[in-house]
Amino acid sequence: MRRRLPLFVLLLTTFLTHAQSEVGLIINALLQGLQAADAIRQSVDRANQFPAPPNQPLADPIWNYDEASLVPYHVLRNGPYRNLQGEMVLSARQSKPNTIELLFYRSNGSLSRREFCQSDRRDGHRVDLDEKGRKTAEGPIRTGLPEGDWQFYSADGSLQAETRMTAGQMTGPQTLFGGDGKTRASNTLLKGKREGPSTLFHPDGSVSDNLFYSADKLNGPATGWWSSGQPRYSATWKNGQLDGPSFENFPSGQKKSETLYVLGKKEGPSREWNNQESLIIEENYQNNLRQGPSFTYSPSGVKLSETLYDKGKKNGWAGIWSPQGNKISEGDWRNDQLEGPLREYYPDGKLHASATYLHGKKEGPYQTFAPNGTLTTSAEFKADILIGPITLYYPQGQPFAECLYDGDRLSGGKLLYPDGKPLGQFGPVLPPSTNKISSLLLQYPDGRPLSSAQYDPRLNKTTWQGWHPDGSPLGNFDSLTTKDSKLWLEQQSSLEQQIGLSFPSEFNLLTR
Repeated sequence: MRRRLPLFVLLLTTFLTHAQSEVGLIINALLQGLQAADAIRQSVDRANQFPAPPNQPLADPIWNYDEASLVPYHVLRNGPYRNLQGEMVLSARQSKPNTIELLFYRSNGSLSRREFCQSDRRDGHRVDLDEKGRKTAEGPIRTGLPEGDWQFYSADGSLQAETRMTAGQMTGPQTLFGGDGKTRASNTLLKGKREGPSTLFHPDGSVSDNLFYSADKLNGPATGWWSSGQPRYSATWKNGQLDGPSFENFPSGQKKSETLYVLGKKEGPSREWNNQESLIIEENYQNNLRQGPSFTYSPSGVKLSETLYDKGKKNGWAGIWSPQGNKISEGDWRNDQLEGPLREYYPDGKLHASATYLHGKKEGPYQTFAPNGTLTTSAEFKADILIGPITLYYPQGQPFAECLYDGDRLSGGKLLYPDGKPLGQFGPVLPPSTNKISSLLLQYPDGRPLSSAQYDPRLNKTTWQGWHPDGSPLGNFDSLTTKDSKLWLEQQSSLEQQIGLSFPSEFNLLTR
């Protein structure tokens, strides 16, 4: 019976990472609400940016008044006004009888806003513009300050928000709109901050969230629904932080997760289910960090992993199982690093591989085993670095190959007959190849040459020359000129039968 050996087996130590689902309360509509509110604040603030210069140059007068004291007909009579750099900041013109239009400019000369006012006071209507002249906001003003219902627009001209203004501040109802023109949120504002109930809507108009605010922070119960009307989540907020039990649901209405929060931090048991109502994650939190045992499960309820945590770090024993319930691996952790022996198992529970770790790095012997328990691979590590060769073994346990490495690259080595006599030697893996040695020299047990094979990865060329046991030539092969490799195949098959195993693919230069 022949057996094919891998070049070497890396012990897998990856433990299942928990994908923790957070309650999705702060959604895009909320963020859009904040952005719209900020845009309004900035629009109001920009109305007061006029420098007060110490003197007045020739030509147009410099603006040196507080905007609150601005009188339209004074601007019409004495303006236009410029700043110290000579840039136009304010002008006026008679647009209608008893109506004066005030024009406010940016430093680049573009209009920032237009006000249509009474001659003796700034009561009327205001339009804000972007640098390309597109309307961004409009609404009534009283004594120069936004007052009443204002509209805000996106760059494409669609209505983005409607907000009640009082003495220049957002106070009262606010409605936010999506790009399709449909209502996406309804808030109540007090001096620019959300206060009281807030409702968010799906694109189809159905309610997606019911929230409650105090001083622009979430406070009180929060509930969300899918567009189908099924519950999406429920939670409680306190001063902008989750506080109390929080639940999430799938679109079908089935429970997805439950977590307990205290002042924004997870505290106590936390569980997650799949959409077939099977528990898949079970763990415990303390001060927002995993604490104690953490479990994951397959949809059929089989335990897939068990990990012990202390203050959010893996500490203690951890194991992984297959969906069939067979243990795959186990090891110990300390401060989130592997510490001590790590073992990997075959499905029947027999040992497949073992390694020892120190501070998260391989330290000491590394071994892999066949299903019958015989040694197949051995190596020695220090601080995660390979020390010496990786040794491969025959099915009966005798050394077959000693593989030397330069970092992660196979640099060469030697082969042995089952009785320990030299079988041959091989050269390094050369770029651009990553999985074939560059040369293989084999000999008969008495030391006479058996074959010589060379592989050039740049030309993808393989050459071979073989000899009979008496030293006479057997034949040769060149992959670029010859397609018949029968003699090489027969010789290598005979050798593999003799030693009782097939050459690992990395050593096999013969194209079959």
